[in-house]
Amino acid sequence: MNTNHKSNIALTHAIDYFVNKDYHIFLPFGETGSDVDLIVSPDGITMMRVQCKYTQSQWVNNRKANINSHIIWYVPLNVGFGKLKQKAKYTENSFDLLFITTPEDNYLIEWKQYCITRGRIPCRLRLGKHSNIYKI
Repeated sequence: MNTNHKSNIALTHAIDYFVNKDYHIFLPFGETGSDVDLIVSPDGITMMRVQCKYTQSQWVNNRKANINSHIIWYVPLNVGFGKLKQKAKYTENSFDLLFITTPEDNYLIEWKQYCITRGRIPCRLRLGKHSNIYKI
C-alpha cells in the first residue's frame, strides 16, 4: 500500500464520519501542498480545517510488552530523520482537527487544544489506551 492509498483511506473514513454527523463537506482541489485535506462545517458557515492521517505502525515498549499489552499506534508528525533532525511539521494553527485512521479505529483530535494541553507541538503521537478519549 503506497502513501497515496493510505491518505485516501484516511480521507474516506473522515468524509464518512462527518457526512454521518450531517456536516457540510468541502474538498480542496488539486495538489496544493496544504496541510488541509478536508474542510467541514456543521452549519454551512463555521468552517473547520481537517488533516487526515493513516497509520498501521505500532509502537512497542519492550519493557512492558506482554500478552495483555494494548496496541499503541504510532503517528509521525515530523520533518527529517533521526532524533537530531526531528522537528514538528505543523504549527498549532496548521489545521483545526486531526483525523487519524488505524486498521482498527478512528481518532479525532482538536489540534490546537491538544498542543496547548501538552505545552508543545508534537513530532509524533502514540495512540494507546490513554487516547480512548479521542476514539470515535
